[in-house]
Amino acid sequence: MKLKFYFVTYSIFFLLQTSFIFPSSSQTSNKKNGKNEKQQIIDLENKWLSDLHNVVSLDTILAPDFIHPVSQEIFLTKTQHINWAKSHPLPAGITQKFDTLQVRIYGNVGIANGIVETFDPNGKSIRKSIFTDVFVKRYGKWQAVNAQENVVQ
Repeated sequence: MKLKFYFVTYSIFFLLQTSFIFPSSSQTSNKKNGKNEKQQIIDLENKWLSDLHNVVSLDTILAPDFIHPVSQEIFLTKTQHINWAKSHPLPAGITQKFDTLQVRIYGNVGIANGIVETFDPNGKSIRKSIFTDVFVKRYGKWQAVNAQENVVQ
């Protein structure tokens, strides 16, 4: 009986030790590219905001099963969202930046909450919107699966 106890105890100890010595592939890949999971989502959010109407960028940022609920009681698919974005560019001189951006990671799911502020050509704030974006990491790549925003009153 003592031998079995020692064997089980040693086996658990060995497994714990090897998990620290040989990190999982996701830990290894994160160290290789130098970015943690949160920073990868932050980078994606920045790219999304800067390329809001860029079809090529949106195609890589949005997952095939992306859904965007909008106030017209419609659930836009990835294709519909990209087509809308392409046909509704920002007016000349209008700029946007993050006022707030927070990211939480839950395994292969990332949630970004934030506020985007929009400015007129003179730099005056003309609008704020609050949003939640949901990302899923599949095959080593983060993509947005859901986006929703509301105008701040």
